[in-house]
Amino acid sequence: MSKNTKKNSSVDSNNQKLLKKRKKEEDKELKEAIKETNKNIKRQQKQRRELGKRINFAPMEELIPIKKAIDRGNAGFEYQNNLGYFDIVRIISFDFEAMDDEELAQHIYHWGRFYLITPNPLKRLSLNMPVDTSQKVKYYTKLLERTKNPIKRETIIKMINELKTSFEGRETRDYFMFYYADDLDSLRNEAAQISASLEDKGYAVKLSPLTKLQVLNKLCNPYTNKDMLTENFA
Repeated sequence: MSKNTKKNSSVDSNNQKLLKKRKKEEDKELKEAIKETNKNIKRQQKQRRELGKRINFAPMEELIPIKKAIDRGNAGFEYQNNLGYFDIVRIISFDFEAMDDEELAQHIYHWGRFYLITPNPLKRLSLNMPVDTSQKVKYYTKLLERTKNPIKRETIIKMINELKTSFEGRETRDYFMFYYADDLDSLRNEAAQISASLEDKGYAVKLSPLTKLQVLNKLCNPYTNKDMLTENFA
């Protein structure tokens, strides 16, 4: 076996290990999110009982009748009763007043063109979402593991603590677009169209299954979505 062949084999092996490690980390994050959601459900139910309130909530199948998550949510969701499919992307917000005329014209052109060529229904909405600092915390935690200098370590620890505490309970206004299709192939075509028309231009961004879960949690009744979360994402 030549040196180049051995080198390529080693690179492939390392890439596979990295992919497995990344998938394991994503699975862990998803399970933690589900666990936290279920904990919140129990806490809220306890609070409701303590206050003596009796509130009737609509069941999950009436709010968002999800049958299953496609590829664990990476490729969207299937509705019950053959009602079709849907997926979610986040819309990048801009300060239009700060744009010059050319930037604004480009923005209007690309969104207008997308609306004209897409055959499927869309729904845009805005939600107050919690500020997510988990990725930054993860980055600085790994940096801390590699750092030996005690002064730098102290600075990194301070940054991690600030990220964990300073943004707790804070929310940001995010914008999302739901897109729908009658069958899975049409949904995939729509995803490709959104990628070419909006994502590549910096007007929209794909969401991780974890973020989609958070969006659905916001839209759905927190007292009745436990089965949907555990069956479709776990």
